[in-house]
Amino acid sequence: MTQQGPDFANVVRAVQLDSIRLVRSSTDCVIDGMPDTQGQMDVSWHTEVKRQDDATAFVVLADIQVMVRTRDDPAEDLIAIGARYELAYSLQADSAPSDEELKAFAAANGIFNAWPYWREFVQSTASRMGLPPVVLPLLKVGTPPVSQNRATNPS
Repeated sequence: MTQQGPDFANVVRAVQLDSIRLVRSSTDCVIDGMPDTQGQMDVSWHTEVKRQDDATAFVVLADIQVMVRTRDDPAEDLIAIGARYELAYSLQADSAPSDEELKAFAAANGIFNAWPYWREFVQSTASRMGLPPVVLPLLKVGTPPVSQNRATNPS
């Protein structure tokens, strides 16, 4: 994989994930069951980094959202599920990454570390909404958020 922007390899070598927790979630479902038509699934995310007072720790806030729409009315969200995860990391004492390196790390590794928790959250939330499983696409680090045209009815 070719990376653009700041190199964050030094961060990867010096970092340890200490904890991950769900700090915010939102859901909206305006349908009863999945529509019989083809739909579009849009997944978007954003990350931000907050350095801790201790120079050996930082937090990544990962905001992730999925929206399912019909092709007939792409402006209307039939299903929207969103979450914010707080990922706490520690660094080796002798490392001193720049703000740009931490931002690059958050955009790639931070979202990658949150993705399995996000996929489980979406699938279990869709089930609680009375919907069939919503299968999210694989996360491909280094690519922009995804939009997929797919059958929203698995049958």
